[in-house]
Amino acid sequence: MACFTAAWAWATPSAQAVTLTQVSSTEWDANNGIISLSMNPQTFNITALKVTLNGTTTDWMDASYPSPFGHAIMFYDLYSYNNPSGIRGTTTSGYHLAGGYLDMWVDKPHIPGTDPLDVENHWVIRDGDPSIHFYQVLRHTAADAATDFGAATVNFYPSANAISRTDGSSLLYMKNTGPNNMTVINETFPSTSFTASLLASNPGRQVQAETVDYTSTALGTHLSSPGLNREFITKYNYSTYEQYRMAHGFVGSQNAFWWVAPSHETFMGGPTKQFLTGIQLEYQSAHLGGQNITFAAGEVSTRMYGPYYIRFNAFDSTHTTADSLYDDATNSVASSLSFYDSEGILLANGYRALANRGSVQATIASTGWSSTTSKNVVVLSDNNTYMQESAKGYQYWGYADSTGHVTIPNVMPGTYRLTAYSLGTWGLYHIDNVAVGTTTKTVTGTFAPRNFSTQAPIWNIGWPDRSAWEFLHGHDSAGHDIRNYLGANNYWQDLAANSGKVVYTVGTSAFQSVWPFTQFKSFYPNLYAGVYGGSTSGINGYDYITPAYVITGAATQGTTPAKFSGPPWEVHFKTTAAQLAQGSYVLVSINLAANDTSSLQVRLNGKHKGSLLWYPRLGSDPEQRSGVAGYNNYAVFQFNTADLNAAGTDNVLTLWGSGSCMYDALKLEIGSTSADPAVKGWPEYDWLYYNSSDASTSQSASAP
Repeated sequence: MACFTAAWAWATPSAQAVTLTQVSSTEWDANNGIISLSMNPQTFNITALKVTLNGTTTDWMDASYPSPFGHAIMFYDLYSYNNPSGIRGTTTSGYHLAGGYLDMWVDKPHIPGTDPLDVENHWVIRDGDPSIHFYQVLRHTAADAATDFGAATVNFYPSANAISRTDGSSLLYMKNTGPNNMTVINETFPSTSFTASLLASNPGRQVQAETVDYTSTALGTHLSSPGLNREFITKYNYSTYEQYRMAHGFVGSQNAFWWVAPSHETFMGGPTKQFLTGIQLEYQSAHLGGQNITFAAGEVSTRMYGPYYIRFNAFDSTHTTADSLYDDATNSVASSLSFYDSEGILLANGYRALANRGSVQATIASTGWSSTTSKNVVVLSDNNTYMQESAKGYQYWGYADSTGHVTIPNVMPGTYRLTAYSLGTWGLYHIDNVAVGTTTKTVTGTFAPRNFSTQAPIWNIGWPDRSAWEFLHGHDSAGHDIRNYLGANNYWQDLAANSGKVVYTVGTSAFQSVWPFTQFKSFYPNLYAGVYGGSTSGINGYDYITPAYVITGAATQGTTPAKFSGPPWEVHFKTTAAQLAQGSYVLVSINLAANDTSSLQVRLNGKHKGSLLWYPRLGSDPEQRSGVAGYNNYAVFQFNTADLNAAGTDNVLTLWGSGSCMYDALKLEIGSTSADPAVKGWPEYDWLYYNSSDASTSQSASAP
């Protein structure tokens, strides 16, 4: 849980008592002197919202500029559980009004055997605070069937005029969205009326989930020549790594609103999990490195999300820039955390006051730590669980210095796994059963970088930083991650010189310009081509942009260009006599930043009829959702040194995925010790070894 010290306080009216008026069965009106809202106690939507700042009242649900769904703020839950009847229990509502705050809730109860998950949502306002706080509680009982919970967000649909600027546009403000994007990122959104008029006759073409091609619309009229210069818009362009996000919001000419997460403890998926920004606060999803939360039949479990809040502010003589409004939002965290310590309903639902928490002081010795503290990450997450699969409990993280020391404060009492890793170093360290109470827990350990030879690697491709950003089309000229829909790059034309494959020569090739950020097996033209331009003839765009080798190759394969399957990628390298003498094993380490594939086939010099076939543990989909990292998979492929060609001659390592693979880094070593996790004592990678004596392959590892 992060705490921030306010440099200055927001000027608010003198505190007034919070009021609640139960107008009807579908309208409760609440007021705290700054915020006036109406809430539907059946649907839990906020249907009316006014905010008074600096003596000016803004109607965030102005009927002249209506929100698209008829309400301002709503919870969005994607239930993936087994409820074929669709029957839900009778929704109940309640509130607590005392101590200068109002907590209102709506409970969607479970029905044992039919609807196996109870979901309770809360809105909270307090005296003189320009914020609406919220949290969500899931409950699963011994009488409930197995189920899972997918995506969860809170969405805000403000009136167009509330955050518009003089030209009708609004500004999305994000800051520090990823390890290579530690800066302010602004995105201008056109006014809804402007966009609506342009798209009235042509709404664009949906090419993939949440992705629209606007090339043939008025928005894309500047794209007039054949080729892959196209206009794509997808909500996944606007996402952020959870470990860096403090707040994001929209800024108009007068007002702004901000989504603020005062703690990341009830998010899921660890520090590398990426969530959407924009008009929502997303805190649970299965994309970009996440997965659904599952409950076994009869499992008794309670899961809270939050508290989080949406904060309103406005320009004045003190706050003259978007940066200063952002600072106001983040500087409000300390006050919010203090408030939560006395919010009785929140505490009754499982929240723990800061005074009743503990801390962890860890010192993990390693030669792999970076001198840059932000690269040395120490994580507390679900016990006996890989941090990226952590979902049901609490999570925390901090950054170790070059000696491996870190203090993580404000930890909920419980039992955790501690994981430590450094961006740029292979592997990770973890220890389970770290019991945290209400005092300081001391943890020590040693993290050995995952090197499988006493000598330097024969070669490296990429950097083991849990991301594919360093490869072709993964970064811009400033080194920032590129968050583009995959069709924004002409992937297959990039590989035309070698008929669809990468030919990487160690010592002469540069991975930044030769190795694409992801490897696709099949040519999917409609993902980015569609009906070309404004054509109404139904002509597929890939007829204009399909490379000749795809057409020829598809004919050879007896299929169409749309189903052309690309060849394996090749890494060419030579060894010296001294390197061949280093040991009996060739050890190829592969880290995947993500994969949307069932298997990856690796072969050395084609000397065996078989080859090593790896089945990564969990797939993720950043290449389809504007990311360069997702769920990290790690494997070591072990061959015999006898499989290498003579010193000074060419060797070829081939790589071929059944779907798509996003590489993080690769390295090849020669050593005298097997990489068998049982031998090395390093459990977090899969191990595959070609046994030439019986022409078999194996794959084994402990849980990561």
